[in-house]
Amino acid sequence: MRTHLAAALGTVVLTAGTLLGAPAAGAHTAAYPSTDFEVTVGNTWTKGTVTWLNRSVVVTGTHKSVSSAGLAYCRLTWAYTYNAADTVQLGSNDSKPVDTACGTSKNLVLSTIL
Repeated sequence: MRTHLAAALGTVVLTAGTLLGAPAAGAHTAAYPSTDFEVTVGNTWTKGTVTWLNRSVVVTGTHKSVSSAGLAYCRLTWAYTYNAADTVQLGSNDSKPVDTACGTSKNLVLSTIL
């Protein structure tokens, strides 16, 4: 009898612990912080959002070039990460050739790992 009682009590404790330790239904984790940015040079621009993850950043946005007169007038976007003292570059990424804006606007997503 004691063996069955101990097993039943152990099952109740495990079930209660599982239910009490489970997150509430529909609970969401906190969103990562983000910063909006805009860089304008003449009639071209890049704007979007930097999302600050644990050990990396993600840059999403749009860049635009109003001229298609050649590569010198096209828009590419680069993202660099540096250490806290701004002395060591930790990572970088740039927009891909297919995302180059020449006389148009293009969306971009860049990830840089710290």
